Amino acid sequence: MPNADSLVLPSEIYQRSSTALETLGQLWNTSTDVIKAITDVTASTLRSEPDYQTVQAIKKKHDQVLNSLKSELKWIEDNQKQLDFSKSDDSEKQLRIAALEQEQQELRAESQKLTAKVRQLLEQSYTLQHHLGLLLTSSEDLSSD
Repeated sequence: MPNADSLVLPSEIYQRSSTALETLGQLWNTSTDVIKAITDVTASTLRSEPDYQTVQAIKKKHDQVLNSLKSELKWIEDNQKQLDFSKSDDSEKQLRIAALEQEQQELRAESQKLTAKVRQLLEQSYTLQHHLGLLLTSSEDLSSD
């Protein structure tokens, strides 16, 4: 289990959980590929030399995805206990609260930056719209002369 110095934020645990779910989907797909490859090899044994290399390559990919999933799950199991506030002592709670407050401040700062950028883009679009209106009016005036 990680110590208090390596505090993991809930957002990181949720992100890793999401990654593990995606990996689980990949594992399902590669398992299906393995079954299909084995079925193809079995069916081809009566007609020709089976292609065991394809099956081995697919199985290797399956094993890699499985190992990736296992490592994600191990990390999550080791770090999820940090989300359990009810079983931790006050100093750990204070560390977690401080980390969460820091994360909240960072997210608010990022939100303010993005809001400022959106406002700037909106102002630019209004300016562009105004200039296009002037250009259209000017071209209509020139064409009527």
